[in-house]
Amino acid sequence: RSSCPSKASTFGCCEPDSSFAGVKTCHSLFSCPVDPCSSSRYNDCADRATCMRSTSPANQPNYSCHCPKGLLGNGLSCRDGIDAKPNPKVMFDGVTPTED
Repeated sequence: RSSCPSKASTFGCCEPDSSFAGVKTCHSLFSCPVDPCSSSRYNDCADRATCMRSTSPANQPNYSCHCPKGLLGNGLSCRDGIDAKPNPKVMFDGVTPTED
């Protein structure tokens, strides 16, 4: 995570005036934003999903998750896209029970 929320750099975060005493401290404390797709520690995508970074680290969340073709889900969970054949318990009228 960045030490300056929503900032990809120290620009606009640390004082631009280098004579300001806290500038060196601000710059030394700054940490660059972490690539959220570099490790599952930084995102909550499903194991089988693909993590895609946003174009800007200021976007929150700064990644999105996508299930691969053939799987269903929102990227946070992915499952096989083939559902079992339905086994209705009533006839099409919605009232009459089936013989099963």
